[in-house]
Amino acid sequence: MTQELRKRLDELFIYDEANGAFIRKKNAPKSPAGSIAGSTASGVWVMRVDQQHYARARLVWLWHTGALPEKVLIKRNGDSFDDRFSNLRLG
Repeated sequence: MTQELRKRLDELFIYDEANGAFIRKKNAPKSPAGSIAGSTASGVWVMRVDQQHYARARLVWLWHTGALPEKVLIKRNGDSFDDRFSNLRLG
């Protein structure tokens, strides 16, 4: 499943290292290509990939390591919206 999800991320998004965001490659309902994927309604960035919801930080971890984190991810700077890989560490 993890490899399929990583492949799907490649198909749908470009990862922006500077701000930790995934940018849409294609139009999605209510979200044009070039827009930042996800929402912050829950106090963290959350994204939907193929009808499944994920914390964006977990997808950033997968993007860089090839695996979903087995532990909680901690934001080094304490900013719950900062999903840059350099700001993530395993808890």
